[in-house]
Amino acid sequence: MWGGLLSQLESAARQLDETKVKDVEGVDGLLRASTYKTVLGPDEYRRILRETFAPRTPPHDAAHESLVAMPFRHIFTTNYDGVLQSAHQKVRGSAADSFDADEWDKLTDLWQRQSGIGAARSYVHLHGSIGRPQCIVLCKEDYDQRYYHEQRYTQFLRGFLTGHRFVFVGFSLSDDEFKYILRWAQATWQPSSPRHFAILPAPADADKQRVQAAELRGLQGIEPVYFDNTSGDFTSLWALIETLRTDVDAHKAKNGLVPAAALQDFVTELFPGDPDRQQAALQRLPGLVSKHSVTVSFSDAGAGSTTEVDREIDTVFKLVARGLPDDAIAEYEAIRTREGDRLTAKQQYRLDANIGNALYSKGEATLASQAYLRAAGHYRDSRDAKGIELLGRFLTGALAETKRRAAELCASEPTFGRAWSIWVRSHDEHSDFGAVEAAVPAAVHTDPEVAQALSDLAARCGQLDAHVRHARAAVTASPEWPDALAMLGAAIVASERRFATFHADRGLVPEHPDLMAEAESVISKAIDAVGSRDPAGRLAGLHFNRSVTRRFLGREADATRDLRDAFRLGPTQPVITLGFAMEVETQPDMDAAIIALSALPTDGEWADQVRLAAVMLRLRRRGEGDIEQARVQVDQLCARLGSVEPATCRADVVRMALRVCYEQGRSGDGPGIVAGLADGALADHRLVHEGCVDGVSAQRVGQVDYRCRSRKDRTRTKPEDARGVHLPVPRDAEDRS
Repeated sequence: MWGGLLSQLESAARQLDETKVKDVEGVDGLLRASTYKTVLGPDEYRRILRETFAPRTPPHDAAHESLVAMPFRHIFTTNYDGVLQSAHQKVRGSAADSFDADEWDKLTDLWQRQSGIGAARSYVHLHGSIGRPQCIVLCKEDYDQRYYHEQRYTQFLRGFLTGHRFVFVGFSLSDDEFKYILRWAQATWQPSSPRHFAILPAPADADKQRVQAAELRGLQGIEPVYFDNTSGDFTSLWALIETLRTDVDAHKAKNGLVPAAALQDFVTELFPGDPDRQQAALQRLPGLVSKHSVTVSFSDAGAGSTTEVDREIDTVFKLVARGLPDDAIAEYEAIRTREGDRLTAKQQYRLDANIGNALYSKGEATLASQAYLRAAGHYRDSRDAKGIELLGRFLTGALAETKRRAAELCASEPTFGRAWSIWVRSHDEHSDFGAVEAAVPAAVHTDPEVAQALSDLAARCGQLDAHVRHARAAVTASPEWPDALAMLGAAIVASERRFATFHADRGLVPEHPDLMAEAESVISKAIDAVGSRDPAGRLAGLHFNRSVTRRFLGREADATRDLRDAFRLGPTQPVITLGFAMEVETQPDMDAAIIALSALPTDGEWADQVRLAAVMLRLRRRGEGDIEQARVQVDQLCARLGSVEPATCRADVVRMALRVCYEQGRSGDGPGIVAGLADGALADHRLVHEGCVDGVSAQRVGQVDYRCRSRKDRTRTKPEDARGVHLPVPRDAEDRS
């Protein structure tokens, strides 16, 4: 179309001044267009443009309908006509929202709602449209103005290109100015793989295609998708578009998401009259939330508004901060029922977002996720609203999608801590922590949520020094935040255990007692901050971790009290129950621990350690039937020793089997047990066997000799520090909506 338009302008200009037209023959198209425009004058120039791009009959083709039927969020075009808008009207039954890129108010509005899922699609004419021919970008001076003088325009394109994926259709990518912006976006974000896609005619020469593809990927961050255009009429392009549309429709039908607001109706219809199954389904539909908890600090969504309803919502929010989330939810629902249709979209957003905050404060992350996504359905025009929507999606467990959306929001809002914190948390333990840390702007490293997220990822990646560093930054930024305090305490314990030494009488001794004392202090502060009302159940993990610090500091009595409190508050948490089981001495404590171990899941990640701890307790308690029951359990573990996890427990399994032999007067069976182990099941056969023969267990740092009867003779190493899930505690903050 570009070439045809230049030919038309050239033909008309030649009739008026052939000399000037000849002077620019063969030069760059932009310079030729500028000359033709000067020769023709503004009125004739615009008349030719209007005539060339006037509506045709039919106004569009079926291929255009296939294109606009695709689920693109917005469509940017360098064409001047209204063909796509005509197709949109036919497919969607409503007029398209369309404007030119120099209509700054409309462009600003699009920027503000760019991440809104379900927002109306906009058609943006990057180089103007025929409805405003005076603003069409065609000549050199037009390009200079748009790409070099109008910083708003280039900033807009850069933001969209770094924050969204583009699919280029029918665009040659030969525009130097546009290529430069693509190059800037690629160099700034530095994605590990191409971010955008371009559907292009395949070059006739295979080597040219190879070179072109390599340059697009490496310089512009574009993955090319080629089609055969041997015929030259682009029919293969439209056939490909139709195929893509069909595939997308099929994918949507197969994998479409049920809207959060419809989940309750869906499961009610699925399991009529069975509320228990309905609740179980609701908990599973959004994803494996328990594996993807996130620490956030909450502020009242949209606080500071001036209407009576908004002030009432502000007041109710304080109930959550006081540890009364159920009361807050009841009050929010009462407001919704009373006000009904009088509520504005923003107020509906505030109610659902704050209900989400209340649910999350009590540990109900699945229901909180649904509330957050409902809130986003009402209103998403502010940065914080987009952050609420992002948090809701993160809690569904869809980490790859969450990471993509978080990256988009980070690109458009580079100082938004919530977006960066969720982007960081969306990475798994195999990530390059240094690269993730470096990607986060230094200016937001001091944001408490970002610092907390970096600390958590550092722990998962085994970077314990960074774990402590960022946890300390979170506490510095928010000294009263219980989750930050708890994280710092756990981080110090995890880090210092690397340097602890084993003492025969004192157990593990810290190399830096002052740091362990700091850990004990910040955990104590977290316990005080949580208070007696603990809807999220965090106190159990806090008491457990404080017992670890106090054990390191030699405060045995205090450590025992904390461990008892932890077990009393969280008997169903495997880490706590195992820790309690390894320390108990009295008969009642042993009875309680064995009951709690028996109630834990038999197929979880802690299952083998739970069985081993039960064997140890039965051997210590020596009640009626204990030795026989211990033999059954340890024989089961030995039979599949090669799969017992963690692998460091396998030697202890064999030691327990040998101990059972001794207790039953079958010491002679010991060598046979060791000899009967599967090859490779245990790397240290000889050491275990000799330990049995000599009556001495080969004790190593990090393992427990379960035959010891005295507390002082047992190592103090726990299966794992109970860092907990660090669920959020709502706290007041200034309005950022």
